[in-house]
Amino acid sequence: MHLGNLIAKLADERSTAETMAALGDIVLFAGVVEAAESYRESAGEYVAATVSRFAELAGDEAWLQLMSTIEAAADPGTAALQLIVRWGLAEDRRHRDDDPFRAAAGMPRNP
Repeated sequence: MHLGNLIAKLADERSTAETMAALGDIVLFAGVVEAAESYRESAGEYVAATVSRFAELAGDEAWLQLMSTIEAAADPGTAALQLIVRWGLAEDRRHRDDDPFRAAAGMPRNP
């Protein structure tokens, strides 16, 4: 499926669950749900925002990895979405770990 079609489906929560389930990675979906809840967003809003953040903030290495993934994949849209979501979750985890306010409040680095 085309990445644009996948992103368009994220507006509807039922479609988001179906789209994420189609990726075949329950751990990835659980990570999306957890991250979305931490931002008080729906899973679809989180994934759509992650795609937008990737387009705006990803470095050359991430883009190269995306291009290589798309080129090698049988389903480029699905493969791209998986890579982008994993990138977003990793970025969020890194920023959460580096949050000085968490440390000052005595909160764990990575809940």
